[in-house]
Amino acid sequence: MATTSTPTGVVAEQSDDVVYFLMLARGVPDKAPSEEVFAQHGAHLRRLDHEGKLALAGPFLDRFGGAIVLRVANLDEARRVAEEDPMVHGGYETYELVPWKQATPRNNYLPTLEKR
Repeated sequence: MATTSTPTGVVAEQSDDVVYFLMLARGVPDKAPSEEVFAQHGAHLRRLDHEGKLALAGPFLDRFGGAIVLRVANLDEARRVAEEDPMVHGGYETYELVPWKQATPRNNYLPTLEKR
């Protein structure tokens, strides 16, 4: 198992089957955030990135909302991060959290799936 350093210097394990949490955010109809809320949302993402918890993030292009891929320890931490997002906390977005594994050359594009 290899390790890498995050921006804060914390060593993160890189295994073939890292579990991420995909946050699918959906905009609340008829509730538009201000520029200040967007700026707070950006600051939230920047903090997560600095802490090594943000893998990917970006807006949907065909609707109000977006996706955030979190690198956190468990579902409870993912839920806490989601609830702290100013877009969610302010009632501008709802969200769904989905545990997710990335298919990569390291796992032969077949991540191990737990029995459900």
